[in-house]
Amino acid sequence: MSCPGQSQSECISVSLVLNCLALIISLTGSWVLVSTRRRQRVVAAMRRPLNDASQRARRERQEEVQREARVDFVFYAAGFAGLGLGLAVSWLSRVF
Repeated sequence: MSCPGQSQSECISVSLVLNCLALIISLTGSWVLVSTRRRQRVVAAMRRPLNDASQRARRERQEEVQREARVDFVFYAAGFAGLGLGLAVSWLSRVF
């Protein structure tokens, strides 16, 4: 890409800017995925076994696990969306 009135070293191409943006988006998405997985491991390690728990305690634990699964699903979706958006932006940079 030529930049009128500027030397080649002073010119920043559009594809370079788009690739940098794609890298930032992808890194953000991967960070969300890694931190979600780390949170899952921490929660699993903190969870105590219910050996002689009442029916109410078991039901509360099951509801808690279901809530955590929904939250994890949202964060995994956001993380993979970030990776997909980063890939799309990177592909878009090939046009320029």
